[in-house]
Amino acid sequence: MFRYLLLFTLVILIPFLLFAQDGKVRGKITDISSDEPLVGATISIVGTVMGAASDMNGEYVILSVPPGVYTIKVTYIGYVPFTISNIRVLSNVTTTQDFKLTSEAIQVGAVEIVAERPLIQ
Repeated sequence: MFRYLLLFTLVILIPFLLFAQDGKVRGKITDISSDEPLVGATISIVGTVMGAASDMNGEYVILSVPPGVYTIKVTYIGYVPFTISNIRVLSNVTTTQDFKLTSEAIQVGAVEIVAERPLIQ
């Protein structure tokens, strides 16, 4: 009876241990001067295809990140891109990394609109 119980326990636990090897990265993106959340900021792990976008509260979550050391880059329109290196992700652990972005002025060239009137009305 003990063998069957041990075998059943191993059959149930081994898949959980094998498949639960990834970590998670989460955090919040805010403006450095006003501390307001930035909605829709793009967060990406450099060198991979993993990433996320911030929600209405400026929070993001990147799931299923393999353990390792990564560089994370945050971009948002009207703000200076921000990169942090040496972020360590461990298996079965949530790594928290918050970002505070600085706004930048965007220079736009002059736009000229010319209206033409039709010859016949």
